[in-house]
Amino acid sequence: MSKLHVDTRLAHAGERYDLGTGAVMPPISLASTYRRDKVDAPGPYTYARIDNPNRAALEEVVADLEGAPDAVAFASGCAAMDAALQLAPHGGVVLACRELYGGTYRLLTSLHQERGITLHWFSLADSASLQAGLDQKPALLWLESPSNPLLRLIDLRKTAALARAAGVRTVIDNTFATPLLQRPLEFGIDVVVHSSTKYFGGHSDTLGGIALSLDPVILERLRFIQRAKGGALAPFDAYLTLRGLRTLHLRLATACSNAHAVAEFLARQPDLAAVHYPGLPTHPDHALAGRQMADFGAIVSADLGTAPRAKAFLESLELFALGDSLGGVESLCSYASAMSHAALSADDLRAAGITPGLVRLSVGIESAADLIDDIAKALNVAQQTR
Repeated sequence: MSKLHVDTRLAHAGERYDLGTGAVMPPISLASTYRRDKVDAPGPYTYARIDNPNRAALEEVVADLEGAPDAVAFASGCAAMDAALQLAPHGGVVLACRELYGGTYRLLTSLHQERGITLHWFSLADSASLQAGLDQKPALLWLESPSNPLLRLIDLRKTAALARAAGVRTVIDNTFATPLLQRPLEFGIDVVVHSSTKYFGGHSDTLGGIALSLDPVILERLRFIQRAKGGALAPFDAYLTLRGLRTLHLRLATACSNAHAVAEFLARQPDLAAVHYPGLPTHPDHALAGRQMADFGAIVSADLGTAPRAKAFLESLELFALGDSLGGVESLCSYASAMSHAALSADDLRAAGITPGLVRLSVGIESAADLIDDIAKALNVAQQTR
């Protein structure tokens, strides 16, 4: 891995893939087929489903960021998660944290249960439930830390050690943290997945997913799934994601700073039932976040007490666009119960700690003062709603 600082590496990301033109940004290669000189002597690229220069450039950069020998880029975050879940064999057990993204829940409870997976749950806040689950000898332990949308954390080093002692592979969705804030492979986690749609792309104009590991056997399996099932990232999406990565360090630093300011403002509001942000001393995982992460992230969640108040708040915001994603330069807001976690039943929402009044804010790179002013006005509307 390069000894250059991550800021420098990102600013020059992908330059060696200039295809001999000298371009500082790799040109887009849209070819589906590549010429062979001889039947038994293919070149570095043969067919777009198998490989592509733009995808290869992106995979190399993300692997470097996470400290992995390779990365595998998929057409979406869900495609990357699906590939990682296939590491659990037919009839195997997957132990998953209840505090996870609704799309992951959908994959687990529909497609993978249909192929014979047995699903067990544990809570990030309950170490006893984790140990009890590991005692059942699952094939795979699925983690999110920080979790979506309550931003709960788990001690990655301790959890990886427990899983390894039990002979269990670990997978973590590292989308909220990115490798700039948290590098799970260094804590002993086996597989890391990202929705590159979010912070990697950073401009709400591309779709993709990444899976990585230090284990060459796992990497080979992930690559086989990518190529055999055809879920590879398209060249243009790879190009856009690589372009976004070049400013990730700048965007994320500003967004984290803004999120901290937003969280502190919200924490001072007496009418909120709860504010969730690892950077607040009142957060139950604040100390762990300080040890495990380089910063506290750019997502803030708050509980306005009731669904009508939450909806009034979200629909009154002007700078925060009400939308189904996160991690863009623009601030976004969402209502977990009906958006990111719509796949969960009422009972499952309660088990995950998602209340009717919960809203999630993805804080962007605008002026923090303007964002807080927007929130204050929307809170005023919400407080008058019954």
